[in-house]
Amino acid sequence: MITTLIKNCTLIDGSGKSRSKSDVAICGNKIVAIARSLSTTGVKNIINAQEKVLSPGFIDCHTHSDMSILAAPEASGKLSQGVTTDIIGNCGLSVFPVSNLNRDHLNSLYKNYDININWDDLYGYSKELIKRQPAINIATLCGHNTLRASNLGYKNIIPDKHQLTSMRQDLQQALKSGAKGLSTGLLYTPGKFAKTAELTHLLGTLPLFDTIYATHIRSEGDQLIESIEEAIHLAKEAKVRKLHISHLKASQQRNWSKLDDVFQIIQKAQTDGLNITADRYPYTESMTQLSIILPPPYDSMPDSQIEIELIDQSKFTLLTNDLSNYKRERWENTRLANTGYKPFIQFIGLNFVEISDKLNKPPHLICAELIQANSTGTMGAFKGMCPENLKKVLAADYVCCGSDESSRPLDYCIGRSHPRGFGSMPRFIRMHQELGIHLEESIRRITSQPADIFGLTGRGMVATGYCADLVLFDPERLIDTADFSNPHSLSLGIDKVWVNGQLSFDQQLIQHKRSGQLI
Repeated sequence: MITTLIKNCTLIDGSGKSRSKSDVAICGNKIVAIARSLSTTGVKNIINAQEKVLSPGFIDCHTHSDMSILAAPEASGKLSQGVTTDIIGNCGLSVFPVSNLNRDHLNSLYKNYDININWDDLYGYSKELIKRQPAINIATLCGHNTLRASNLGYKNIIPDKHQLTSMRQDLQQALKSGAKGLSTGLLYTPGKFAKTAELTHLLGTLPLFDTIYATHIRSEGDQLIESIEEAIHLAKEAKVRKLHISHLKASQQRNWSKLDDVFQIIQKAQTDGLNITADRYPYTESMTQLSIILPPPYDSMPDSQIEIELIDQSKFTLLTNDLSNYKRERWENTRLANTGYKPFIQFIGLNFVEISDKLNKPPHLICAELIQANSTGTMGAFKGMCPENLKKVLAADYVCCGSDESSRPLDYCIGRSHPRGFGSMPRFIRMHQELGIHLEESIRRITSQPADIFGLTGRGMVATGYCADLVLFDPERLIDTADFSNPHSLSLGIDKVWVNGQLSFDQQLIQHKRSGQLI
């Protein structure tokens, strides 16, 4: 029995093939028929698409919705731009496995969400996710930083044989429970402490499950080439079949010229048989913890420890002195993207020089005060990427779209998003159009390609028997509207979104029945 019939659509099925005029029938959560003209007899729910484009639901292949989807399961920012599936657990940070060595830190990191992390593993997290009834589908990687911290804590130590075995067993358990692979964040604590032997030992688990290695490489700037080569070496040594590079870029102007060398290195590895893919958000400002700019010893501490250390006023003074050596240009290129520290909330969206002018206080002191008060909840947005390089990355046929953002509600109750949290997919498509890339190829990059990369069986295509994750949109009207001043502004042109056959977004309105799954 057909529960929904979508008539008169311009079908772009996600394969990259040319569009066609079609009707699409849904029964429950599956697509059951596709044809030029399907009978309406006995069908109560008929949608006239009016020749707008119907495509698979978009898959955001690089997100950090691990906890935000629990706190605000309506996922307004994602649904409103056509996203029906988020890949979480990126950059080495997942919310499992959890032990007494990392539970307090994780709870501190996510304290703004007001959710107690009382589970230990992916199974426990899954139960909590299902209980919250998310509006979108969730697939997860196991984060190496979390895995390491649950066994070793956050110190700079080399694991012994017993600890390595324990880490590998925890990873195997996560993969058995449905994790799609292992992610690393080798720029962050404690992942930055991991040596080759540790990483290859863990990565050796992935071929047993035919899963992926996704990496935020060790450096995206001065050591970019070496970091790409390290990722490839690790994958080859561990005989991993698929390597995925997170948010592929060259940071800071002095490194922009390295991108062509990166492309050549990737192409050679692909020719040698390694399946390398990547993702990128279509913006030139990154966003991460503000603490990433801190000097030693704080660059090797988790944010919760930084807050504890800076209670000591003498240490706070020393940090302030160190930050005073940063050039004005650095503060001009660093924007306050989010904070839970109330005195500075009004300045979110401004760079540190602009905040300095308003407060008549030096930027380095403002930064130090924010870190002291709320290192775990303060985010910075950082300029330093080349617009022309962005176009080159988006044009590469192995690059799909990842927002690098959490799912967010329309209001700011759990924090403010980077504009990419509400606008990445429309902006990705629009930039492809400017590059002369056909819409069919753009849709493939955000549907079937990420589904294949992360092993999402039965997703990413409009095909009989596939899950009915669908987006109806007007490509002529499709555009992102979010910016740093108004980052939760809805994109235009997305008419309807179905998740597992359930209409979840309709004419700019989130629907109340949520039908996402853990996949």
